[in-house]
Amino acid sequence: MDETSSLRDSTENDQPCTGRSGRPSRFSIGLVLTIGLTAFPISARAGDSYVFASGPESGVYLQLAKELARETEGTCSQCPITVVPTQGSYDNASRLRSRAVDIALIQSDVAYLEHFEGRPYQAIASLYTEPIHIIARRELGLARLSELLNSQETFRISIGTEGSGTASNALTLLQELDAPPGHFETYQYGLDQSLEKLRARELDGLFLTAPPPVPALVGPADLNTITLLEVDGDIARRLLKKYPFLSPAEIPYDAYQVRKRSIRTIGPETLLVVGDRPPPQLIRALLDGLYRMATRARDGRFRDLARLTPETGLDGIPIPIHRASETYHEEKASRLTQLSRTLRTFSLPIILLLASLLALARLSKVAYFVHQFVLGRILALLVAIWLLGSAAMHLIEGAKNSNFRSFGQSAIAILHYLFSGLEAKYPITLSGNIVAILILSLGVAVVTLFTATLVTVLVERLLNVRSLRLKPWSKLRLTGHVILVGWSRRSERILAELRSPDLVKQPPVVVIAPDRKQVQLRPGRRYRNTWLVEGDVAKCDTLKRADLETANAALLLSSGSGTQCGDFPTISTTLAIETMAPPVRTIVEVQNDASVQHLRHCHVDEVVQLRALGERMLSQCVITPGISQVFNELLTFQRESQEIYGLELPPSLLDADFREIQRALLEASVIPIGLQRLVNGQVTTLLNPRDDGTRPLDSSTSPDFQHPRLLLVVADKPKLDGSKPWLPWLTRSRSPVVRRTAMEPSTTQTPPPTERSRGQVRVGICGWNDEARAVIDQLRESVIASHHEFTITVIYDPARETFRQTNGSYHERVTFVVGDPTHRSVLQNAGIEAFDELVILGDRSAGSTSEHADHRSLMIALAAHDLQPKLHTVVEVRSSENREHFERLPNVEIVSIQEVSEKLLAQAAVSPGITGVFMELLTATEDSNEVYIVPVPDCWVGWSFQSIYSAVVESAEPVLPLGYRVPPPAHGGRPVVVLNPDQKATTKNGVVNWRGYTLQQGDHLVLIAYEEPSW
Repeated sequence: MDETSSLRDSTENDQPCTGRSGRPSRFSIGLVLTIGLTAFPISARAGDSYVFASGPESGVYLQLAKELARETEGTCSQCPITVVPTQGSYDNASRLRSRAVDIALIQSDVAYLEHFEGRPYQAIASLYTEPIHIIARRELGLARLSELLNSQETFRISIGTEGSGTASNALTLLQELDAPPGHFETYQYGLDQSLEKLRARELDGLFLTAPPPVPALVGPADLNTITLLEVDGDIARRLLKKYPFLSPAEIPYDAYQVRKRSIRTIGPETLLVVGDRPPPQLIRALLDGLYRMATRARDGRFRDLARLTPETGLDGIPIPIHRASETYHEEKASRLTQLSRTLRTFSLPIILLLASLLALARLSKVAYFVHQFVLGRILALLVAIWLLGSAAMHLIEGAKNSNFRSFGQSAIAILHYLFSGLEAKYPITLSGNIVAILILSLGVAVVTLFTATLVTVLVERLLNVRSLRLKPWSKLRLTGHVILVGWSRRSERILAELRSPDLVKQPPVVVIAPDRKQVQLRPGRRYRNTWLVEGDVAKCDTLKRADLETANAALLLSSGSGTQCGDFPTISTTLAIETMAPPVRTIVEVQNDASVQHLRHCHVDEVVQLRALGERMLSQCVITPGISQVFNELLTFQRESQEIYGLELPPSLLDADFREIQRALLEASVIPIGLQRLVNGQVTTLLNPRDDGTRPLDSSTSPDFQHPRLLLVVADKPKLDGSKPWLPWLTRSRSPVVRRTAMEPSTTQTPPPTERSRGQVRVGICGWNDEARAVIDQLRESVIASHHEFTITVIYDPARETFRQTNGSYHERVTFVVGDPTHRSVLQNAGIEAFDELVILGDRSAGSTSEHADHRSLMIALAAHDLQPKLHTVVEVRSSENREHFERLPNVEIVSIQEVSEKLLAQAAVSPGITGVFMELLTATEDSNEVYIVPVPDCWVGWSFQSIYSAVVESAEPVLPLGYRVPPPAHGGRPVVVLNPDQKATTKNGVVNWRGYTLQQGDHLVLIAYEEPSW
């Protein structure tokens, strides 16, 4: 070392400038230094040599340093390197402190401790992890480090030479074992001397920190006498948390073949460090040579360098990194690595910017999660503390503490602070300690708040009480939402329809209720993006908080009273809404037909008449048994269920008539049923237009209504964005397209009509009220009477109902039987054995609740089923919650007027103008269309539904097939209705939902027609 030091410290004095006295003058010395420093950098002075401290003569460090010196000198001719052997890492650190060497290989544990003592050197690369070898005599039968405590009273072990990294690692492990005094006798021998004493049984074990395989341990004699011990998992975890310079390591089983599997241990990193003298070009040359060696290491020599790349060269360094090394690795790293590093660097500003944009955009989903859910606010607060704390600790501690070197490391440390404590990631500055205490305090507060909130949620679920969150006054402004006025169980069911998974775009909903405590939800249902506004709906302040001006629709439910006075609050609320925001669509439900006249002056968009809806539904079920299944399918938002939607027609189809549009969509999985257009300022619905050349846009259409709509039966709401596979047919040629399956005949023909005698239908009606009279009027319509002749028997209880006649004409074809229909004898006296249909009306007598009325109807249905099990019974259920009691009875058709109205209101909120479609389908006149269920004609048995649909469309018959109905399965149940079959799938009842399904004897067709076809 003396020669090397003198060589390094010597200076060249070739012909120095001298003064008269023979000594160099101050001017001449300054001039020479100036010219020398300008012409030749101080880092590359001729004749200078940089000293590289390696390791012991028998170690890997010396061979690695010599090879790296040769590679470096081949790259940089002005960078001569002299490699000197040393005692190890501590010796190298001591020489760096005294500036006796310029480059050194040091273990990360030694470098970490030296760094905090202010040592003047920096790292330029991390080469590999050096596993700690724990070697013991095989005859002792040991396998783990912890077993050293119980092996014998005194365990003689060599911890490596003095000043080596092995000695430091050995003492760290032995200290963690917490052995009793005198249990370990430690010796400091070299590796060769330790192995000799181990073979002579003068030692029981030894420590060695080196990359495997160590040449001195691969001999056959050693393999038969030694074994390698594993570091216990709990000891390893404690050490890794406590010392950041240690890393998990593994000794491969094929390195020594003393164990049948790899040996898990820990170890420090091997660092390449430099002092303050080496210039940037020397560091670049060292790194170039190092990575060339790593590339060749894959062939076998220096195998531990094989995993070293410019992307991983700076990983696991616990001390400051030289700036020249950082620049080199940034240049050499791949684009992906550079991008990831850039993102890590700018992750905090990006996150803060995105959070600001989200706050400014007032996105409804983000605002809903943060404002409506307490857990959302806690999560937002926790993320803010985490990000801000990570940034603060990185800025304060990053230059001095390896735990906060990068923003990512700082973020991991702050996670420990929030959820666990300081662990081993202690701050070392006063400012860092203050910030750490603040983060810990906030973390305790947030976790406490989270625990309290979670307990509150669990208590609410235990008590089955859930309520909607209040909508913020100024922090959230909604657009395109639905306003639901009033709250009841029916409001909850409408809200559930609007939150059906079948709706791809679920609109935000604002509920207006006078008292927040009244709005309680059933457990098990979640209503996201749903808000509550508390206050009087007639006041402008309440409507402004509900963002009425930007709403899409407002739903107003009837108060429930059957009188006209019960509709007065609804009418007044409607007037307030229309006065404040006329463009908003208003959908109003009323009980009494007379209220419709008042609503016309309020310019209401759509009206649902409960009484008319119930009367028409009951009469339709009497005329066409099973019709309630069809309407329930069309009115329910469910997956794979069919609904009626409107699609704005493209300009290319505005001049096409309805039949041409049908032919253009033959191959699509949709069924067009009509058109909607604006005529004289009113939206007119044309269902199943007759073959009279009716076009979407004709001379009677207002020129302002440039986009007529096509009404379709389809599973999902259609869009004009090309997302549906059937949309391309709308822009193709309108030439007829008929595609047949292999099951249908070779020719397409329309079945010849067959004459059928007028049916004699005996109908029994239990109950006498306005509904009963309306049902009788419906059955006596000329269109219905032309196909069926109804004989009606009315059974009423004088104790509950008062007999009243209207126009005195009900004694024709109507027989009145007095008595309580819950008694079997009364039903027998009425001749129930001869009935074809039985209608059970809900009890609306004074003091009768909906539950009591439904229980009474159930008693009547049970008595009727006992007397005539095959009788088709239509039951009016006043509360939809009691539906399940009637579903257990066979041949019972359930009509829940409230349920139908609720579903129709939900449909109207999503599909404008849908109420007119259903009201026409439920009206039996010569100019209206109704839904019919008719048996499949004999000539169509064996045809697929697609073939029948194509034949009807091509024949221009005023009939629209919607689907088919099949009898109940053999094991029992109800008939199954399949509308718009569009996929080859099997329903839960075993019926094929497919357009190629072959119709059989006993199947029925579901269709829309002006009158019942006489096929």
